[in-house]
Amino acid sequence: MPAKWQKWYPHNIDAWQSSPTIQDLSDAAYRAYHNLIQAQYQAEDGMLPSEEKELIRLSRMRAVWPEIREELLACFQVSESGRIFSPRQFKEWEKAQVVHSKRVSAAKKTNKKRQLKRAVTAQSPGHIDIDIDSNSNNTNTNTKEQKQKPSRAKREPDSRHTPFRQALETYWDHKGPGNKLPWDGREAKALSSVLAASPDLTLEQFRGLLQNRARSQVTHGERIYLWIMKIHSYTEPLDRFNKPEASNGRRETESPAIARQRRNRENLTNAIIASGDYASGHADAENFSLLPEPRVERGDVPGISGSLPDAGPIARR
Repeated sequence: MPAKWQKWYPHNIDAWQSSPTIQDLSDAAYRAYHNLIQAQYQAEDGMLPSEEKELIRLSRMRAVWPEIREELLACFQVSESGRIFSPRQFKEWEKAQVVHSKRVSAAKKTNKKRQLKRAVTAQSPGHIDIDIDSNSNNTNTNTKEQKQKPSRAKREPDSRHTPFRQALETYWDHKGPGNKLPWDGREAKALSSVLAASPDLTLEQFRGLLQNRARSQVTHGERIYLWIMKIHSYTEPLDRFNKPEASNGRRETESPAIARQRRNRENLTNAIIASGDYASGHADAENFSLLPEPRVERGDVPGISGSLPDAGPIARR
């Protein structure tokens, strides 16, 4: 049986294809030659037997052997011992054997050093022999305990987790009545992260942040884990641009069209006051009342439908 190092050998494709010997072989002789050099590489001495009967068996070309015998045997040389071999394949076999011998020698030296080191350690003072068989379970347990990192030790659960989850359920039920709060490991992990990062956050403060989010212009149907890490952003209600609604300079329900109409109305009123052209009944500018504001229901677009607002008691030229 061939050794492990004889289970494969380097095959130089360019050298193989360009070899005159390979190029002159017929198809049947080519197959037989390939089978024979593989058998040669796995032989104990790197050579083939000279018995023709054995060569026929190794070539696996018994049916056509008489036709390819002469051209095939011309590819091999005869050694002093009478065995035949391919010179190129024998060189590859010698190289592989040298490499294998060096590796075996290096492995023996390494094992010898390890054994010597163990012997010195066993003879040193304070050395304690351990019965591996009887204490294998205890040794494995102690090793796992020593390798366990302190950060991975089991932590005590945060007592705020349950009431904070109940507050989230109340928020969810308020914004979507009848829809059960989806909750899995992602929500639980996100909430735990918030609690770990905010150890002083109370339940009342958390409810206040949820109330501000409920008043904000956000998608309230998003999963909890998608926005819970930003819960501290809701110290006040936010608009659709994630800006505080109190700082946008407009009324809460005022659309851009309403704001534009209000500015136009104020500019017209100021122009009339500056001209001093009032209707009878208005003695001075102090008693002049501004144009009434139009009532626009939510969802209506001003200026698209409906009549213009009443201009009030303004005299026309």
